[in-house]
Amino acid sequence: MSHILKATNVYKSFGSGKYQIEILKNISLTVSRGEIVTLMGKSGCGKTTLLHILGGILEPDSGSVAIDGQELYSCSERERTILRRQKISIIFQDLNLVDSMTVLENIRLPMDIRNERIDSELESYLLEKLDLKGRVKHYPYALSGGERQRCAIIRSLLQKPAIILADEPTGSLDEISGQTVLDAIISANREFEQTFVIVTHDKDVATKGLRTLRMRDGNWR
Repeated sequence: MSHILKATNVYKSFGSGKYQIEILKNISLTVSRGEIVTLMGKSGCGKTTLLHILGGILEPDSGSVAIDGQELYSCSERERTILRRQKISIIFQDLNLVDSMTVLENIRLPMDIRNERIDSELESYLLEKLDLKGRVKHYPYALSGGERQRCAIIRSLLQKPAIILADEPTGSLDEISGQTVLDAIISANREFEQTFVIVTHDKDVATKGLRTLRMRDGNWR
């Protein structure tokens, strides 16, 4: 398998002087196309920061990140935005749903912005698979936490990106819903050869990864 994501000596800190906190300490990571990689570690060890840097939304202090051989942080902001749209989808912990839009409008939003055709067959399959078909006209405030989580996951999978970066995708789900989400991730991985990097505390999620990497104090254990 060819490498689709490569991070080299990524360093990130916040603050300055005696208040400086090192979050990532020259950490490197290579992910092959079609892999499911899970990142585990205690809260505050740098997992989410690393995910945001891999996704092109938080610039490292030093080091490099390449997506499909293209450097993320040596290109212009416009070029980086295009690369993110073409290759990457991120499932955030706070989900980033638009309150004034229905479930259906939320899951279609990224593709509507890009004026891309919706794969209606895949959309119907995902809504059925993740048990949201009867909720497409509902707004986020009328959904449970688990339903909002599943809405965000459908939005990400529907775009069929090369890489999906997910921050605790089953964190607010019960056991049954969590298993449903895992099944959808595995199906997408197998059918579309999508690559997943997943931050999780859930051992069941970690067992689905081809690799589980553990972080501690800004680097690998």
